[in-house]
Amino acid sequence: MPLVNRCSPSSHLYAGKSADGSGGGTIEELREQIIAVALDRSFLLDPLPTDEFAFKRRVDAGQGRLTLIANEVARLAATILAEYSVAARKIKDTKNAPEATTDAAQQLARLMSKRLLASSPWGPLQHFARYQKAVTARLEKYHADPARDAARMSELRPLEQRYWRLVDLLPHAEARFYGLFSWGAEHGRTLGGASPRASWPQGA
Repeated sequence: MPLVNRCSPSSHLYAGKSADGSGGGTIEELREQIIAVALDRSFLLDPLPTDEFAFKRRVDAGQGRLTLIANEVARLAATILAEYSVAARKIKDTKNAPEATTDAAQQLARLMSKRLLASSPWGPLQHFARYQKAVTARLEKYHADPARDAARMSELRPLEQRYWRLVDLLPHAEARFYGLFSWGAEHGRTLGGASPRASWPQGA
């Protein structure tokens, strides 16, 4: 079965789309990203080879596991895109909650770049589906207590603004490092119960 067929190409067409409908991924871009991530995880993991013998050993080992890793990446992409589709549908179907749905749509857009596979480290990428499930869960619980959702948003906004101002001031490498924490914060901001501060990066 072709790798891209394991995913949800129709969902990827909407990943990275702007509000005016422009942009969005293509099936070919999805396929290229799956292959690129599989190659990286098969041959370019640290520590990199430092001599001819180590290089040959890495190539031999990578060739033996490339197909398995590519299938693993494709399965993960399929899961992420499936949860993205569910969350996007929930945002569209949730009525009489304009602030919550706008905030959820902005959160989903931050998570779902059309280059999400290529631009996201493998570790955090494992949690993308969980973050999207949290978006869906938040909206499912919204009408039970709209005031609570609004209070959490009010608590979060100043933290979020200060955090991204800090990231904007950092050199590129450091900004990318601190950006890793944003995914944890994105998930924490949608959970019921704990304060957003519980999952916000230290020092933000």
